[in-house]
Amino acid sequence: MTDSSTPSSVKRRTLIKGAAWSVPVVAAAIAVPAHAASVAGCTPGQKSFTVPSATDAAGGLENWTVPAGVTAVSYVVTGGAGGWASHLLGGHGARVIGTLAVTPGDVLTINIGQGGLGGGSQNTGGGGFGTGGSTTISPVPAYRLLGGGGGGASAIVFNGAPLVVAGGGGGAGTLGWIYGTWPTGGVGGDAGTDGGAVSADGFVAGGGHADGTGGVASGPYQETTAGQAASGHNGADGVVTGRLGANRTDVEYIGTGAGGGGYTGGGSGAIAYIDDNATDVHKNYGGAGAGGASYVASGVAGTIDNSGGAASVAGVRTAGSVTLSWSC
Repeated sequence: MTDSSTPSSVKRRTLIKGAAWSVPVVAAAIAVPAHAASVAGCTPGQKSFTVPSATDAAGGLENWTVPAGVTAVSYVVTGGAGGWASHLLGGHGARVIGTLAVTPGDVLTINIGQGGLGGGSQNTGGGGFGTGGSTTISPVPAYRLLGGGGGGASAIVFNGAPLVVAGGGGGAGTLGWIYGTWPTGGVGGDAGTDGGAVSADGFVAGGGHADGTGGVASGPYQETTAGQAASGHNGADGVVTGRLGANRTDVEYIGTGAGGGGYTGGGSGAIAYIDDNATDVHKNYGGAGAGGASYVASGVAGTIDNSGGAASVAGVRTAGSVTLSWSC
C-alpha cells in the first residue's frame, strides 16, 4: 500500500487487521468457520465487473448484494493504466488480492477504473473511484505533443467507506524538441509510484509525485512550469504550455503526464524549456504523472502489487476490473 506513512519504494505489502492508519471495516462482519457447513440456499459463485465501454472515459459503477449463506468474499481488484505518449508507456494500475468478511444482505458498491488515453489532443483520464487527471488542449493547434491521461482507481465500498482501493497508473510524459543528447525517462508512474522524470545533459523535467504534489524542473532552463497537485481521490491534470523555437514559425504546445486516481491521487509532471541558438541547445520536455495510491482497510486481508495491473497500450484505454468469488 502507498500511504503518507508508507515509503513509495514499497512495491508489495501484506496488510493485516488493526493497522493504525486504516479505517474501520464492516462492524457486523463475522469470522468464517474453519470447516463451514453447506448452507441451504447458498450457491458458490464468481462475478466479474468491467467498465461499460472500452473507449469512453467513464468508469464502471455497480452494486452487489451478498448472497444468503455467504460470510466471506475473495476479491481481485485492479486499477486502470495510465495513457501513453511520445512512444512512452503509461504506468500500471495496482492489483490488490485478498478476502473480506461479509454478512448476507450487505450491499457492496463496486467501482471499476477506466484507463487513461494517450496519443492525441484530448488525453482524458479514466473514471473510477478516483478519476485520473487529463491532459487536453482546445482548440487543437497544428503542433502539439501531450502527455497521457491518468488511469482511474477501482474500489470496493461499503456504506460509503472504501474497503479496498487499487490505484490507477500515471500518464506518460513527453519529449518535445530534441537537439543534442536523446533524453531518458518519462514513463508514467505505476500505482503509488512517482512519475518518470525526463532528463538529458543536466536538464530535468520532473515527474509528478505519489504523495499528490506536482513535479518540478531543474537545470539551466529558460522557463519551467511546475506540475499540478492532486485533489482528494482524483489525479492531477497535466500542464500545457506553448513555445516558439527549434526553427518553427508556429507555436508548439507540449503537455505533461497526468496523475492516476486512487485512495489519494497522483501529481502531474513538470515542463522544462530552453531554446538557445548560441549553444545549440533546444529542449522542451514534459515529466510523467504519478500513480494513485492503493488502500486496504482494517479488518480486510489483502496484498497490494503496485504494478500488477495490465500495461498501457498505444492509442487505447486499458481498464481495471473487479472480480469477486465466494463459497458456502
